[in-house]
Amino acid sequence: MTVSQAAGEMIATPDRAITGWRIPDRERDRLVALHRISTLVARQRRTDDVLREALQCAVSLVGADAGAIHRWLPERNVLRCAIAIGRHEPIIRPELKPGVGLTGRAFVEQRSIVENDYARSEIGTPHSRAAGLRTGVAVPISHGGNRLGILSVGSYHAGRTFGAEDVDLLELFAVMVAVALENAELNASVRAALEAERAANEQLERLNRAKSGFVAVVSHELRSPLAAIQGFSEPLRDEVTDVDEMREYAADINREAERLNRMIDELLDLDRMESGKMTLRIEPVDAGEIVRRLVASAGPRAPGHRLRAEVDPALPAVSADRDKLTQVIVNLLDNALKYSPDGGDVVVGARADGNLLRLWVRDRGLGIPADALEAVFDRYARVESARHRTIRGVGLGLPIVRHIVELHGGRIWVESTYGSGSTFHVTMPLICPPVTPGAR
Repeated sequence: MTVSQAAGEMIATPDRAITGWRIPDRERDRLVALHRISTLVARQRRTDDVLREALQCAVSLVGADAGAIHRWLPERNVLRCAIAIGRHEPIIRPELKPGVGLTGRAFVEQRSIVENDYARSEIGTPHSRAAGLRTGVAVPISHGGNRLGILSVGSYHAGRTFGAEDVDLLELFAVMVAVALENAELNASVRAALEAERAANEQLERLNRAKSGFVAVVSHELRSPLAAIQGFSEPLRDEVTDVDEMREYAADINREAERLNRMIDELLDLDRMESGKMTLRIEPVDAGEIVRRLVASAGPRAPGHRLRAEVDPALPAVSADRDKLTQVIVNLLDNALKYSPDGGDVVVGARADGNLLRLWVRDRGLGIPADALEAVFDRYARVESARHRTIRGVGLGLPIVRHIVELHGGRIWVESTYGSGSTFHVTMPLICPPVTPGAR
């Protein structure tokens, strides 16, 4: 026989070694099983599939009756059963404490343990003895110094014992399982990172779009009073008006200048609040008096609305910044008037609710879509509808209100039916004792 013929015969006979000796069936089965598991790990198949395949091969190749893989949960300080097969499956405990039983001992000592007389061993647990377990092996699953769990097999036949060869094989399977678990952890981390990056990019995109829209609105709103000031000032410059017309134009210029000044103040206020530079001057404040005064003063400039104050006469004082609390009510009241262009009822209320001051402003105006109820308090948010777009303003009133309320330790939210009006609610802590009538 030539060398080529001999080589061809060996290639055609895969269970023959190069020396011409036949590989024992058991050794061949082990090699095939290890190759299969390593292939599953390399292909990053589902972790549960790898664990089950590895455990089934391990139990079969060492001649055991049952097996289990327990995973270590450090946050709970327990070993949790991930996979159990054979007679272990119906009796295995779902969780084990470190040090308990053969599995727990192997985990604590981080070494493989063989027990060929489980019934008499001090390692044995009453639960396993009652189930008839006779012999067993437990090997640690670890990777890079990280303790991941335990692979264990057992037999219920007195004649079946385990030796060093079985331990070596089980440790090889434990390595495969450790790599599969580490891959799963890494893949989960990568997926979580990619998902977080995607969500951050989407949020950044939304903020950029909102900011662009905000800049466009602010630019438009700033140009409007400037254009009016310019238009009213030209006749004054050219001296083509009489005294009465000059007074009228001057009043218009003053009104537009005040409007421009308010918008600039709102921008500066919000920047100070968001940067943490806004400070409060806390003092006892009669919130009811502020509500009544602001509702009364708003009446002449809102003739198409029916304004009403609902103030509890026994309302106590609140520890607050008087100017900032006034700003909250003014902004909410202006918002209610602005977004009920067809008029109707606008109610501003204040009462005590336990240790809280509760304020509310209710209108019967345009309302807010359900998906925008939270967004209306964001700096760059605007409700997108044909009627809402006709409302003048840069949309900073509600974000400013939210910051002021939160600086006082309170909260704000809105309830609304789109097309039927909105109610804004504010709660703030009451700290000061009740105010004696007439004491101020």
